[in-house]
This record gives sequence, C-alpha cells and structure tokens, in this order.
Amino acid sequence: MRKFPLVPVSLFCIVMLASCHRRNSATTIVINSENVSIKIKYAGHVQFNQDSTTIESISPGGYLEFRKNEQEIVAENNRDGNLTIELYNERKPIALDNAGKEFLAGAVKEMIEHRVGSVTAAIVQ
Repeated sequence: MRKFPLVPVSLFCIVMLASCHRRNSATTIVINSENVSIKIKYAGHVQFNQDSTTIESISPGGYLEFRKNEQEIVAENNRDGNLTIELYNERKPIALDNAGKEFLAGAVKEMIEHRVGSVTAAIVQ
C-alpha cells in the first residue's frame, strides 16, 4: 500500500478549502489607448439604474472602482448595507452635483459597454 506524505497532502487540502470559501473575488478590466486610460475593478454584483445613469446597488461586501484618466469613482456596500459613492478628480473629492452626476452617468455607460454589472429592468404594467 502506498503512503502519501502527510504535510504536502495537508497543505493541499487547506489551500483547496480556503479557495472554496473565497467570496467576492475581484474582476479587473484595463483599457489603454493613445489618450485614454480606463481601469474598472469590482467584486460582487453591481446593479445600475434603469436610465443607466447611476449605481443602484452592490451586493453585500462588494465594491466598484472606476478610473478614467484622472477621474475616479469608488462605490461600495458598507457594513450597514448602505451604498456609498465617492467621486474624485485628480485624487481630490468632487461633489455629486450636476457635473459629478454627468461624469457618473458617462462612467456607468462605459461600464455597461464593458459588461460590468446589470441594468434594472423597466416594470411593464
């Protein structure tokens, strides 16, 4: 009867168990062209609103990072289950005013083009 070495087999089992319980593994998309650099990183399920202008929800423990040149969006589902969305320009926080909403809407449309998340369907009555 063949004996297996105890330490290597034990380490293999521990690694396999740990990888089976991993949650919210991240996906990263990087696009570089002559004048534009885009990086999208997210974990969990991202849901955009019906108009494709904002982030409606992210699954518990999930997050979304979008960066286009010097503009950035960081969104996450925090410990209380609330969605937080932060906008930055050149690493400085910017308000979610009309210009901020315009940037967010454009970013959402780009993320949808790259198959990030899903859009809330319209309710037909």
